[in-house]
Amino acid sequence: MKKTSLIKILCVIALFLGIHRCGSYKTVAPYIVLVKENTSFLNQTLTIGQPLVVEGQRGSQYYGYLYANGEKKEGYISSRNVISYIFDESFEKEITSFPDSYKQPLRFLHALYPEWSYVPLNTSLDFNNTASIFQSKSLIDTDESEMIASPDIIEGQTWCRVSLNASRYFLDPRNGLDAYHALMFEKLTYNPSETLQEGKRMLEGTEMSGIEPQSKKDWAELYRHSAEVNNISMSLLITRAIQEQSGGGLGLRGGHARNNPQGPLFYNIYNIGANTSDQDGIDFAASRNWDTREKAILYGSKYLSDNYITKGQDSLYLQKFDVHNNNPGHHYYMSNIRAPYSEAKNMLKGYISNNMDHVKRILEIPIYNNMPAYNPYPIATDIKYAGTIMKNPDCEYQIADTYKNLTRNVDYITIDHDSYTHIIGLNNYYGSFDIEK
Repeated sequence: MKKTSLIKILCVIALFLGIHRCGSYKTVAPYIVLVKENTSFLNQTLTIGQPLVVEGQRGSQYYGYLYANGEKKEGYISSRNVISYIFDESFEKEITSFPDSYKQPLRFLHALYPEWSYVPLNTSLDFNNTASIFQSKSLIDTDESEMIASPDIIEGQTWCRVSLNASRYFLDPRNGLDAYHALMFEKLTYNPSETLQEGKRMLEGTEMSGIEPQSKKDWAELYRHSAEVNNISMSLLITRAIQEQSGGGLGLRGGHARNNPQGPLFYNIYNIGANTSDQDGIDFAASRNWDTREKAILYGSKYLSDNYITKGQDSLYLQKFDVHNNNPGHHYYMSNIRAPYSEAKNMLKGYISNNMDHVKRILEIPIYNNMPAYNPYPIATDIKYAGTIMKNPDCEYQIADTYKNLTRNVDYITIDHDSYTHIIGLNNYYGSFDIEK
């Protein structure tokens, strides 16, 4: 066999095995790119906003790396799937009031969606105390031991009480400051720019696509009208309905009240009042005579607006974690602790499919007292770009009251500007520092 043929075969085998050194690439000074659409990298799915460090280029392919659970992963990614991260000095004025540990994720979000703006919500609540409150009031549909307080089933066949570490993770706003989840902080009053056609596209492929059989009206028309008259986001209503009724929930099919099993059907599209079961939601609907889906959508929207949106709980996050006042855990919409995360993903999907992601939006992000440096996901399975906070500008990081000197381009990279150097942490560190020259 010719030597050149053998080399080609070895390169193909190496590429199949995930080894990426066979092809040469032009080395460049390391810089950060952000994934602009879900894509694959070394057999892992990278979601929108995931940062990678690029250190080389070969044609339309970038050679770069990221850290997954503390392990460096290197490989190629198409330049079409990423955008370069550019530090925007003018944006710094907008995020001055946020703690340092919030700022780098916000900078990445700003690079992806410069039309979005961010305001802090200072809760004055102690983070750990608040996490304990919601740990006692939240459920999760898993049997993973790290995620649950005990294997006892609280609701249905899979819902258990969350563990304290899981409560800390989902409560921590910094864990939602990526493009895939950040819409959980969007303020959700009525947006007149959301059109009927956009609502129809959001409902495509669901059980609520086309004509609603009772009213003979388009499902999207019902949501659009309800949003307008009740001063609430149409996207929220549609996303909430999809979240609650995917798979044909009882609130969509209709159910009988407990005290009248032979009586009329009632509907609860948003599962309002379904604290422990779908039946609770049906009883709630029966008490308000929601005997058609149109009523459930219209008056359910009014209930959400009157009891949440206009009372300060005007984001997906605040509807789960009622930290807008000093009495958390007493007025939350859902017991599912992951609901804001999954609903935010559905909302982003709807925005992208309708070209609505690049419009002006306001995101209000809570801040707590005594926040830990980092609240990791209890199960080390997800790619994370987070860790302990940068302590000072000569690249020491504080780790559990000790210090570690970091190595450039391994633990952090720098971006030079005329008057300062912008430092960004890598390898399970987060935060950044600007050093004046």
